[in-house]
Amino acid sequence: MNWPSFTGLKDKLELICKGKISICPIPQSTLRALPPGRIVVMKQQDLDESTAQACIERKVKAVISCEEAMSGMYPSHGLLLLLRHGIPVWEASLEDLERFEQDIIIYMYGDYAVWEDQQVSCKLMTKEQWMKQMQSAQSWAADRMESLIEQTLKTALQHKHEIVHRQPLPDLPVDWSDKHVLVVAGGKDCLTDVEDAKAYIRDFRPILIAVERGADVLLDCGYKPHLIVGALGSMSDRALHCGAELIVHHERDAEESELQRLRMRGLRAQAFTGFGTSTEVSMLLAFEKGASWIVTAGTDTHMINFLENGRTDMGGALLVQMKAGHRLIDIKSVNMFYQQKRSQLTETLITLCLSAGFIALTLLQMDWITDKWTQVVWKLGGYG
Repeated sequence: MNWPSFTGLKDKLELICKGKISICPIPQSTLRALPPGRIVVMKQQDLDESTAQACIERKVKAVISCEEAMSGMYPSHGLLLLLRHGIPVWEASLEDLERFEQDIIIYMYGDYAVWEDQQVSCKLMTKEQWMKQMQSAQSWAADRMESLIEQTLKTALQHKHEIVHRQPLPDLPVDWSDKHVLVVAGGKDCLTDVEDAKAYIRDFRPILIAVERGADVLLDCGYKPHLIVGALGSMSDRALHCGAELIVHHERDAEESELQRLRMRGLRAQAFTGFGTSTEVSMLLAFEKGASWIVTAGTDTHMINFLENGRTDMGGALLVQMKAGHRLIDIKSVNMFYQQKRSQLTETLITLCLSAGFIALTLLQMDWITDKWTQVVWKLGGYG
């Protein structure tokens, strides 16, 4: 149906919102540079909380997902988070993704998206639909967990030699011995956790390793990462040019092309081929380099995290925990320790202030008592 034939119908439908389109095929790497007030078109099945939070922070007007925003295959709260913040979400078919055009003004109705002479059918998501899919996900949870455990053990057995035997490490101009290392992966609550850890960063001055979009988290908090690890396509231009050492971690066949693309942009990087995700590679790198403690922020820690990121197993995480777990600590634990210290310091200061107040009051009372006693003695002596 073209625009002229839709005009009459358009007048009968309720316009929910309108705005300029921003196409974000890889939301994690493109949302941070997004102008506010955009209608985002993305290709991501099961909206995760990190993507939803990024949309909220960028004041996105609406989201069009060309995959199922909530498939019901596992519990996912990204869709609900957007709806609770008043951001409408539509589902469109994957075939329609290429029909959307960057920066055009689009009009969103209940079952249609309209722009210029184009029209796309789509479905407006509701909290009731999310609840229905969540119930479906709960019924699948046991099967998904069983499959994940089996695949995790299979992957761990396949790659155990890469963990047992030390791999060649890149030569980096950083003194790692007996240093703390903070690995920032950019996951859920990462920005808040790093902001809360400013006292820890000030006291211990850890080596800062950013995993892909974690670099933007550190830069937003006022810190320049020492290293950025990951795939080139998941790093922002701001991160690539911040002056950090760049470590390209990708599939073996893709690393050389990634390095070539960086050299064409006047940037220097090293390749590090290692088993697992860029986050797991970063933790292993810090461990093998001799870091005394490895503090992690925004890393995948449970089944839902891994499923949200398209992982079918936790083999890498299991092997890293087995090898380096005695040096790993989550940043939330560090922040809790510092909060307890601040609470104790506050209580001490309050106690000191109250004590000083009582002492001052006591001294004033003694002065008053002494004055009264002097007056009584003076009168009894016949001098008054």
